[in-house]
Amino acid sequence: STWTGLPAVATAAAADNAGNTIAAANTTSLAALTTLAKTVAGWVSSADTDDYYKFTLSSLSTVAFRLSGLNASDDAYLTLYNAAGTAIGSSALGTKLDPASLVQNLASGTYYVDVSDVYGTGTGYSLLATPTTLPNAAGTTLAAATTLGSLTTAAVSQSDWVGNAAPDDYYSFTLNAASAVSLNLTGLNLYGTVTLLDGAGNQISAVSYPGQTLTELATNLNAGTYYIHVNDTTDTTYTVAASATALPAAGGSSLASAQNLGTLGTVST
Repeated sequence: STWTGLPAVATAAAADNAGNTIAAANTTSLAALTTLAKTVAGWVSSADTDDYYKFTLSSLSTVAFRLSGLNASDDAYLTLYNAAGTAIGSSALGTKLDPASLVQNLASGTYYVDVSDVYGTGTGYSLLATPTTLPNAAGTTLAAATTLGSLTTAAVSQSDWVGNAAPDDYYSFTLNAASAVSLNLTGLNLYGTVTLLDGAGNQISAVSYPGQTLTELATNLNAGTYYIHVNDTTDTTYTVAASATALPAAGGSSLASAQNLGTLGTVST
């Protein structure tokens, strides 16, 4: 779409509808952000330097803020806070000709955004908040792991997203027999980690700092259930692929399943 006019802004005479602290934050203007953009008009000045707005998210989302409509004689900027009141993001200075913007990936929960005045001469503003739900199909805990099914020689793959707002994805798979398992993962950033876990969640092996391409994590495993843990605190998409090749039958793994070698005779020399 094309911006075709000035945004609606408040005036100095308008009633202050946003508090100057997190505790006094406006709770109704943004409220629950879902899939629709919301716009708030306000005013900040030396007598009212900050306007705080509280909002909630019900799912992992990218939220884009745009602060426009500022006066030529004053600037303003945005600061984002989590539910505990800790700053987790901020924008550059916004001006009349260059609106301030702030885009952040956020987990479900409660947040606050603050519009801060810079020079104190006073300015109206228009704050636009646009949420976009992020794909996050994989389970985020071992108990909620997304199943890849029973692995065969045909690779099965899944693509998803991890990052600061949701750093963990878990996948489970099963083996019907002792097999050589191959895991390939592409797309993680420099600090990504891929961990192979047994059925109880204990680490079998791990690869850290794979860069853009993890060549292969391969190991021999007995029949059973296993888990893959993908972790990265830097926002990134990735694809994981897994396959398995059954190992040749060998000796029994217990007295009851001992392989019969038949009757042994003497060897002539």
